[in-house]
Amino acid sequence: MKIPFTYGGLMALVGIIASLVTYLLGYHNDSTKFETGNHIGQAVGLVSTVLFLVLAMRAARSASSDQSLSYGRGVGIGALTSTVSGAISAVYMLIYGLVINPEFHDLILENTLSKMPAEQADAAAGMMKFFTGPIWMSIMVLIMSPIIGTLISLIIAIFVKRAPQTPAGGATP
Repeated sequence: MKIPFTYGGLMALVGIIASLVTYLLGYHNDSTKFETGNHIGQAVGLVSTVLFLVLAMRAARSASSDQSLSYGRGVGIGALTSTVSGAISAVYMLIYGLVINPEFHDLILENTLSKMPAEQADAAAGMMKFFTGPIWMSIMVLIMSPIIGTLISLIIAIFVKRAPQTPAGGATP
């Protein structure tokens, strides 16, 4: 369990730092920069997810006595790592939305509604306010992180898996 906690924590930390940097640069406060900030956050999130899942699986493989990693174990390590990252990120999202930048969720709502026709936006405004609030978004991070991380792990584990190493004599123990 040490590997998922280590790499999941690092994955969440990179996301938190990216979020704070984009906030400090004004991408979470200005509706004209909001789309760009979203793209930056998504790119950093995808790259860090892949990187830390690969590192977690490689660490698990190295920690194995025979330097092996089965496909299923690799996917499991990735799923656990993503779950840890999601839990940390969900707590951070709650703190960010309630304390650090309470206007952020209003900006998300404004941006979402601006992409809809006026009558549709009026009808959806109440429900959208709920779904773009800090509590709901934290819940979604908690749910979606393990799902997306597991899907990515299904691909990464194909390349990181390794059969058990046979002894130098070629005979199996």
